[in-house]
Amino acid sequence: CSSDLQQAWRVNYVLAPVARGNGLGSKVLRIALKKTTQETNGRIYGEVLVKNQISANIFRRLNFLETELNGHLIFMNK
Repeated sequence: CSSDLQQAWRVNYVLAPVARGNGLGSKVLRIALKKTTQETNGRIYGEVLVKNQISANIFRRLNFLETELNGHLIFMNK
C-alpha cells in the first residue's frame, strides 16, 4: 500500500457545515477522479479519520479500496 500511495495523487477536501448533506463531497471526489484520469495514471487516495464515517462512506460508495493505517482510513481508487 505504501508504494501505491507514493505514486498516487492525494485528494483532500473540507466542506463547511452548511454545505454538508447535499452530495457535494461525492461530486468533489468524482471531479478529482475525472481530472486525475485525464492528467495522471489515474491513481488517487484519500485519508480519513476513523471517526469521520460520513466522509468514509463517500469513498466506499465510489468503490475505493479501504485499509486502516495509524488510526486513519486510507482509501485508494481501483
